[in-house]
Amino acid sequence: MCIWLIKVCNLVELNKKMKKIIVTISLALCMQSYADTLFYCKTKTNRKVHVEQKNDVVFYSYGKNLKKPEILLKKKLSEVSFDGESYSGGGASIITIQNKGYSYELRSGIRKICFKENCKKWHEEFGELTVSKGDKPLATIECLPKTVQYNDPVN
Repeated sequence: MCIWLIKVCNLVELNKKMKKIIVTISLALCMQSYADTLFYCKTKTNRKVHVEQKNDVVFYSYGKNLKKPEILLKKKLSEVSFDGESYSGGGASIITIQNKGYSYELRSGIRKICFKENCKKWHEEFGELTVSKGDKPLATIECLPKTVQYNDPVN
C-alpha cells in the first residue's frame, strides 16, 4: 500500500492542518491496481473482506471463498459512508456500510507503534473490520499485515 506521504508526514514536525492535507493527498494518490476494489484484506482466520464498486453500487463480501461469501451486501454508493481521520503518529481511511441495524466499519491506515527514541520501526500499516449492532461493537477483526488494499470511490 502506498502510504509513503503519511510516513514522511509523521517523521517531520508539521502542524495539524498540514498533516491533514498530506493525509488527504496521499490517499488520493495511492490508487491500487484494482480500480473497482475499495477495500480488501485477509484475516488470521483465512477469511477475506472485499468491498468493491461497480458504477454507483457497492458490494461488501466476507468469507473464505468470495465466490460464495458468508456475507454479501449490496448498497448504493450514496448509502455508504467514506471518511478519514488523522492523528498523532498516523491516520486512517474509513468505509462504513449499514445493513438491518448492523454496521460494518472498515479501516485502513498507518499507526505509530514505537514511542521511545531508538526504534527500528516507528509505524505500521493496518486494516481492520469492526461489526456493530446499533452502537455496540460485536467484533473487531484485524487484517493480516501487507494484505490491505484501499482505494477511494470513483464518483
